[in-house]
Amino acid sequence: MNDPVRPPSTLSLSILDLFLALLLAGGISGIARADPAFEPTVDIEGYVDLRLFAPPNIESWLYNGLGRLPYRGDGISAELGPAALEGIAQLTPDLSAFADIQYDTRLPHPFTLTEAYLTYRLVERPQWALSVKVGEFIPPVSLENDGVGWTSLWTLTSSAINSWVGEEVRSFGGESRLTWRDGTRSAALIGSLFAGNEGTGTLLAQRGWSMGDILGGVPGRLPLPDNDTASYQEYENPFQQIDGHVGWYAGLSARDSSYGGITFLRYQNEADPTMRGPMGFAWRTNFWSVGADTQIGPVTVLGQIMIGDTTVAPSAHFTTNFQAAYVLVGWTEGKWRLAARADVFGTQVISPFPNPPGNENGNAGTVDLTWRALRWLRITGEVVRLDSERSENVSVGLPARMREVQSQLNLRVSF
Repeated sequence: MNDPVRPPSTLSLSILDLFLALLLAGGISGIARADPAFEPTVDIEGYVDLRLFAPPNIESWLYNGLGRLPYRGDGISAELGPAALEGIAQLTPDLSAFADIQYDTRLPHPFTLTEAYLTYRLVERPQWALSVKVGEFIPPVSLENDGVGWTSLWTLTSSAINSWVGEEVRSFGGESRLTWRDGTRSAALIGSLFAGNEGTGTLLAQRGWSMGDILGGVPGRLPLPDNDTASYQEYENPFQQIDGHVGWYAGLSARDSSYGGITFLRYQNEADPTMRGPMGFAWRTNFWSVGADTQIGPVTVLGQIMIGDTTVAPSAHFTTNFQAAYVLVGWTEGKWRLAARADVFGTQVISPFPNPPGNENGNAGTVDLTWRALRWLRITGEVVRLDSERSENVSVGLPARMREVQSQLNLRVSF
């Protein structure tokens, strides 16, 4: 448990150096061949929320409790935020830069940098395109969160899958994307090498699944539930590089405008679960994600499944298997949007000790109604009901099964 932190391996440095060299070489060539009429551009977008909410009567995990939803309080309360500011700069015809900053008073550090990367277009043909991306970014897992600041256009609260991705899953490295297009059909092949995400899995194993709109970033500190043990650690940092190993993910997506799209992704952070860093152990985390979407007139249907496991081994191996799935049905008519989503999720702990705590199963239902009152003003009402059973609750005097209901009225000002 007291092993020193290893320096990054030569392999990880050489791979990242290669990505940077390719980017710089491409950027220089892109500048050299740029159209004399080209002028760099900068586009900035953002939002600020004002929320009225009625929280559950269970202390939220954000305040070291065991509740799975992000708010706490007595009766109806109001809160300013969260807020986001993101910008994209087109530096040359082929080179762009992107950054996203979040403000959220529910986090230990209210200001966080959630994404910051450069994208360079290596090849652009009528049917083929090849690009590379270098920096900090969220892997392309979500079908829901494609709005400004990695928000959803359908709901305030993300699914269990994408709540966890927003909290703990981040890449610090490079990604390449090969895209094929042919009229109404397209396909993309992606691959990434990354570092700095070896704490991911801590929350999922020690707390279980949650549902909310929390986005982890740099600096990365997230609260852990107080399990009333001598080894209790108040915060964890999922964005650590502890053992010098290089993680990876690879994916494939395809789309036909008449039928919809489907995506596959395999993620492995390749962490050594016996190694310890300044804010906890490395967790070896792997998962498969499969998603699909389709459009039927004014109705949109999204579905996603995630299956994986995370392992830590301070002295003995503890593995948490996890699974989650959701289906969202959304309807759009003019300035109105109505969405309903059903989630199911679970975890199972495998350890050398009998009756390990942490096994979980649960489900949730979410309903949102959104009115786009003005181009810059969106008003959304939401109700979330989450029902979960986790054996670990009993150890701190709570019932194993807990039901949480959270209601929100959100006014979002966009700019």
